[in-house]
Amino acid sequence: YKLSDLILELNPKKFFQINRSEIINIHYIDRIESYFGDRLAIKVKNYKTTLITSAAVTSDFRKWIES
Repeated sequence: YKLSDLILELNPKKFFQINRSEIINIHYIDRIESYFGDRLAIKVKNYKTTLITSAAVTSDFRKWIES
C-alpha cells in the first residue's frame, strides 16, 4: 500500500494522516503540544519518538481531534 491508499481504507474517526509519512490512531495519543511553525508535537503511548504534524494539516487535525 501507498500511504495515500491506506488512509482511504482506515476509519476516519480513528485514524488521521498527520504528515506525508505518518498516520496516527486517536486511541494512542498521549499528549499534544504546540510546536513551531503552526505545527503540533504529538506524543504517542508506548512510543519514544515525538510525531510532528505538517503545517498544512494542523488545522484539520485540530478539528479532527475535537470531534
